[in-house]
Formats: sequence, structure tokens, C-alpha cells
Amino acid sequence: MPKRSRPSSFYVGCFHFDERSPRGPRSGSFQLVVEATIPDDAAEKCHAQLCELRETTPITLDAGGRITSLRGTTFTWSRKGYLRQAQDPAPAVAEVYSVDAQGPGSRR
Repeated sequence: MPKRSRPSSFYVGCFHFDERSPRGPRSGSFQLVVEATIPDDAAEKCHAQLCELRETTPITLDAGGRITSLRGTTFTWSRKGYLRQAQDPAPAVAEVYSVDAQGPGSRR
């Protein structure tokens, strides 16, 4: 019997940071969303993205510490802190997310 492939899911990695900068100490938190088939794969993908972000990418955060801009993609968050929309640069169509009985991050 052939082995079935697992369906992929969206995983949210939540991170906290404390940093000293020339403007004084800063701290906050942010989230990464990755698509993976198992939690271990999601953790590896989050780690890889963190390493790449640290080396190459300016990130814009809102007052709550959530990423609002990354590599030309803009993110919109709900008041409760759930990702509502991810918009890649034009002409891409926005990805819209909702919170339902299965939890946050489900596609509409």
C-alpha cells in the first residue's frame, strides 16, 4: 500500500526579543507563519527564517511588536493579535486568514 503524504498546515512561531541599541534597550515579540507537514519541520523552517531575517532583512513592527512589513509583504493583524491578511507586492492577490473552530490561521 503506498504511503500517504501528510497534508500541510500553517504553524505560527512566536518569539520574544530583548536588544540594546544606540537609542536604548528595546524589547518586543513577533510571529512567523510557516507551512509544514509536521511540527519539527515547522520549527526548522522558523529557525531558517530567523537566521535569514537577522542577516538580510529590515523588518517593520507595529507598537504591539507584530511584523507589519517584511520583504515587500505587508501584514494586517486583528485587535486580538491574529494574522488577518498577508499582501505580497502587486499583482499578487492577498491571502486572507480567519479564526474559526479549528483555530487561527485557517484560510478563507
